[in-house]
Amino acid sequence: MKQYCFSVVLVLLTTAFLNTPVKAEELTVSPMICGANSMFQMAGLYYGTLPTSDPKSRRDEFKKILQKMNIRTLRFPGGTDANSKFLADHPDVMGSVLRVDGIPEGGPDKFTDLWQFLDFCKEADITPVFQVNMLLYTDGEKVFKFVDVPRPGEGDSEPSPCVPDVSKRTDAAKALTELVKKMKEKGYSLKHWELGNEEYGYPRMKAADYADLARRFLRAIRKADPEAMIWVTLGSNHCDDWAKKNILPWSEEVLQRLKDAGFTKDKNLGFTLHYVWPGYYIDIHADMVKKYGFAPRFAVTEFHMAGLGDYSDLCPRYGYALELAPYLIGMAKDPRVEILDIHELTSQNFGIIHYNQRSFGPPGMETWDATLGYQLMPAAYVYELFGQLIGGKILNVDSRDNTQLVVEKEDRRLIFIVNRTVNPVTLQWNRDVVGADTKRYEWQSMIPTTQKPGDKDAARALGRSAYPADPLRAEYVTRETTTGVMGKKGLSLTLPSYSINLIHCLPETP
Repeated sequence: MKQYCFSVVLVLLTTAFLNTPVKAEELTVSPMICGANSMFQMAGLYYGTLPTSDPKSRRDEFKKILQKMNIRTLRFPGGTDANSKFLADHPDVMGSVLRVDGIPEGGPDKFTDLWQFLDFCKEADITPVFQVNMLLYTDGEKVFKFVDVPRPGEGDSEPSPCVPDVSKRTDAAKALTELVKKMKEKGYSLKHWELGNEEYGYPRMKAADYADLARRFLRAIRKADPEAMIWVTLGSNHCDDWAKKNILPWSEEVLQRLKDAGFTKDKNLGFTLHYVWPGYYIDIHADMVKKYGFAPRFAVTEFHMAGLGDYSDLCPRYGYALELAPYLIGMAKDPRVEILDIHELTSQNFGIIHYNQRSFGPPGMETWDATLGYQLMPAAYVYELFGQLIGGKILNVDSRDNTQLVVEKEDRRLIFIVNRTVNPVTLQWNRDVVGADTKRYEWQSMIPTTQKPGDKDAARALGRSAYPADPLRAEYVTRETTTGVMGKKGLSLTLPSYSINLIHCLPETP
C-alpha cells in the first residue's frame, strides 16, 4: 500500500512538473548588433588606428566618435577587395584599387594592418571580428597567395571557378594556427573568426574545395583557441529563384561535408550570411543548417538597405537611416542573429562615416576634400540611439511589428520607435509598457531637415542630391531632447513625420 501511494504521488508530481510552463530564456539585445564592416584601405580607418604618438594620428577623435555612436564590433579586413589584397606590405598581393586623380598623399588609399586594427579595438573596447582570407594566407607577418581568381572573359557573365592550390592548403592551415598564437602572445583577445566572404560561394569556388578549406581552418583555429567563435560563410545568400537552384544546393553540400567531418559537435560554430533581411532569408538558412545538425547561429555581415534606389544618392542621406532603424528592430528580436555589421563604416557611398570624402555623384565630381575630416551620416545617429538598448531585456508588450522595440535595462524602460509615414502620429503607451513606477520620461528624436543645424557634429550628406525636394534625401538631421512627467495612465506623445525616436521611462523625478 505504501509503495502504491508513493507511486501515485510520484506520478502526480511528475505530471505537475511536466505541465508547468517552462520559462523561456530571456531575449536581450545582442551586444554585437551595432557593428560595421571595416575596409582596411579607407583613410578614415587608417588615421583613426594610428598610434596617438604619430603626428598624423586621429585616434582619440575616431575612438570618441565610435563610442558615442555605440559601435560595438568591427569586422576586418572586410569585403571583396580584402580578398584580393591583404594586411601586410607584400608586393605580390598589395596595391590600391582606389586611384582617383588629384588625391593628395594621405588619401583614401592608405592601408591599415591587422595589428593597428587590433590595437585600436583593444583601446576603444570594441569587439574585433577577423575575416580569414581564403585566397591568401598569412602567419601575421608574411603573406602568401595560393589561388588566383580568374576574371570574366569577354562575353562571360560569370567568373571561372578558382581552385586553391592543394599543395599549399596544409601550409595555410599551419599559418592560421600561428596567427592565432601570435595574437595571444601580443596580448590581443580575438574571439570571433569569420571564414571567407560571399564571393567564395557559387560559382567562384566548388563546394568541395570550399568545405575542405573551412574544415582545415576550423581545426587550425581550434588548435590554438578551443573556445573561439568561428563563423563559416554560406555563399552569397541571395534567395531568388536562380539562387535556389544554384547557391542553396552549393551551401547544402558545404554543410553536408562539415557534418561528415564531425563539426556538428562544435558548440562555438556559426554561419555568416550577407545582405539578408529578417524573416524569409533567415528562416531559409535556419532550416538548412538544422537539417544538417547545426544550431542556427548567424552573423549577418555587410548588410545594407537594398532595393531603395541609387546608393550613390541615397545611402548617405536620411532615407537610409529611416530604413536602418526598423531593420535593427527586426534583427534584435531574432535570437538567431548574434552579429550585425552594416556594409561599411567609412567610405564614399556605403559608409555611415565619411572621412575627407564626398559621396559619389556625377562624373568628374570631386571625391576628396582634406578640410572635411570625419562627417557623420544620418545612419550614424540611428546607432547612437539604438545602441542604448544593447543588453536590455526585450519585452513582449505593445508589439508594433518592426517599428517599435521595448526593453528593460537597469532601472528603466526604453522604447525605440520609428514613424515611417509622412504624417505625425499620436501614440499612447499604458503602464504595462512604460512601467508601473515610472515618474518621468526623456524623449530623444531625430527628423530630416534641409537646414544646417547649429550642432557642429550634425550628420550631413555630402554632395548634391538627385531629388532635392524629397525629405528622405535630406542632407541634415535635426535632433531634439524633450523631458516631461508621466501621466497616471501612462504616456502619450505625437511622433513627427519620418522620425526616429528613443524614449527613456525613468523611475524618479530629477
